[in-house]
Amino acid sequence: MEKNTMEVNGNHQLNHVIIGLCGGSASGKTTVANKIIEALDVPWVVLLSMDSFYKVRSEREQALAASNDYNFDHPGAFDFELLVTTLRKLKQGQSVKIPVYDFTTHGRQKDWEGHHKERM
Repeated sequence: MEKNTMEVNGNHQLNHVIIGLCGGSASGKTTVANKIIEALDVPWVVLLSMDSFYKVRSEREQALAASNDYNFDHPGAFDFELLVTTLRKLKQGQSVKIPVYDFTTHGRQKDWEGHHKERM
């Protein structure tokens, strides 16, 4: 059995791995992530951005964001419950829907991006 698989009920299944990258704004995290994905050369990699997990903002927070006075780096800006749920589902090989953040409206778009287990 290969290192990246595990046996369940006599069947070999992929062992899902989560790799986290952190760094400041414009520090090259996406560039590094894309290089890792390119090196892996497998179709089932999912790239998530923390931007997708900003919380839905109140009207007051929307006004602050529009005037560049909202702290998008504060931990309270993120929907960690949704992020953890999504990561757990991915780790289990389940399909997920990822919110799409709209930087022009400072909010989530109506349609979310789907990642299906056939690709993972």
